[in-house]
Amino acid sequence: MSQSAQILTTDGVILDSVISADGHVSLSQMGGNAVYSAVGASLWSDRVALAGNVTGNYPQQFLDRLMLAGVNCDGLCRKADEVKETEWFLNAPDSSRRDHLYAPDSLFDECGFADPLTQEERARFFALLQNHRPVGLTFDAFRALYQVTPDQVEAAAPAPGIVHLAPERLNAKTELARAFKARGALISLDPGHTGVEAPAGELASLLTQIDIFLPSEKEMKAILPSHSPPAALRELGLRTDAVLAIKMGALGAMPLDRANDRLLHIPVVPVAALDPVGTGDAFCGGFVSGSVPTRDPVEAAIRGTVSASFAVEGFGALHTLSATAEEIARRRAAIDVTTIAERVQ
Repeated sequence: MSQSAQILTTDGVILDSVISADGHVSLSQMGGNAVYSAVGASLWSDRVALAGNVTGNYPQQFLDRLMLAGVNCDGLCRKADEVKETEWFLNAPDSSRRDHLYAPDSLFDECGFADPLTQEERARFFALLQNHRPVGLTFDAFRALYQVTPDQVEAAAPAPGIVHLAPERLNAKTELARAFKARGALISLDPGHTGVEAPAGELASLLTQIDIFLPSEKEMKAILPSHSPPAALRELGLRTDAVLAIKMGALGAMPLDRANDRLLHIPVVPVAALDPVGTGDAFCGGFVSGSVPTRDPVEAAIRGTVSASFAVEGFGALHTLSATAEEIARRRAAIDVTTIAERVQ
């Protein structure tokens, strides 16, 4: 593991309940974009910190497991407000996903379904989720109410080498980026859907503060809708000096190698994929670990891909912590980097 600059990830710490594409069910596991990013980085560095807010009733045992694994949680603040319903993610066989659905686990328990669910049972439960009216604060509303502040980040890591801003409202990210850019930290951004839905000028302004930009293929399409992914990556490379890579899900990742004027394809590691929730965030965590101090997009994307391969194998963020050094090294060595031939005309 690296002994270099400290890596800090920020934002969501939630509880996930997930139905996998093959119908298996997992209830109330530790999730959230900041947690998956921290876990993804922790495979490569023993200097990972986490900043975010947790509800008054958030399970302490989950936080204890993170700290036991060496993740610094000094930047986590427990608030009095409680969230009584988990966020549900329903993965479909066609790789689509339904999310931002809230209900207590008891709603599922009352159905009396056996694990795994049939397609008919999945459809019935999805209808229940759609018709359920959330009671009290949701995790999304909690994050909007309690946004991560520079003071929290400083409590977790007074002088981080890199701060990764996980998906959330851009106004909160702009304040954090400016504060820690001024202190000499590298700033990494995963825009998420809220980032690309913001006014174009707002994202463009934030990009001037960013050293690493990691959109998904869907988000890149929203930013440059008339461009193919390779063309979009090259065009964005003309607009910013940031290290750039597109996350492409099951197709892998596409970093821009400026030093050699080429686009690269980093394929996924072939594993038994159970749950894709959080894998993009785990990729970001691995990517930023490879960006300090070299800013080498190839090494960064390889690390991100390996981190994502562990995240997709199980439910919740914490199972990734059981990855062994030997298996991490094996997967890293197995990745075959190829050059993408397409060029912008």
